[in-house]
Amino acid sequence: MITEDTSEPRFIGRGKNKKRLRVSSIIPSLPYTKENVTKLASERISKIYYNFMNIIRDKRIMSEILEMEETTDEDLLFRAFAQQYGTYGSLLMKRKKSC
Repeated sequence: MITEDTSEPRFIGRGKNKKRLRVSSIIPSLPYTKENVTKLASERISKIYYNFMNIIRDKRIMSEILEMEETTDEDLLFRAFAQQYGTYGSLLMKRKKSC
């Protein structure tokens, strides 16, 4: 959203050398921002999953935790984990940053 700048103009210099101060900013594009957010979120959930698997070390137990049929397929387990706990992972990271 673009809004009009209603602030008072500021000048630098004295006398004849007065120049209007310019402020500019670079705003990243929306697709770029979405791509970065998605990348960071997937990295976080992946890190949480692999830390969790290092503790459990048994894919059958992980299948039970995820309430799915017993499997040893790592890809299926990760997808189920990401689907069930994806939002919790981002909330945990926010809480960790605020503490």
